[in-house]
Amino acid sequence: MALKEKVKRKSLDLAKKLDIIKKSAVTSKHQLAKDFNLPTVTIRNVLNNRENILQALEEGKNPKCKRMKPPQSPILEASLLNWIGNMLEVWPDDAIEELVQHEPIEYEPMGNELPFEVDSLVNEPEDYSAFEYLID
Repeated sequence: MALKEKVKRKSLDLAKKLDIIKKSAVTSKHQLAKDFNLPTVTIRNVLNNRENILQALEEGKNPKCKRMKPPQSPILEASLLNWIGNMLEVWPDDAIEELVQHEPIEYEPMGNELPFEVDSLVNEPEDYSAFEYLID
């Protein structure tokens, strides 16, 4: 008796789930499973969650989203989105472009020697000249 080959799990995005829902009106579940190369259980789950999927898309969820899990801290999420929106209004566009287009700093390998004493990391150094290579 041959063992069934284990099928790798696939995460479907909302766009593909919506496509399955639309085609389910004229196609059987078994035919949908063949067309999308998915198990019939997955097709059934998508069709059983039809209302949640359609509601998520109506609320503006990204169609490329694969999970509809809400944030663990909705208050923090809303505050963060609000802060980002405020910062985008306050910052001039050229400052944002400069941040995005900033070239990464290239560091030369130092070998095994550090340009500062390890004790200076424990106690605040009086002279910051050893850290000049970090400052742009």
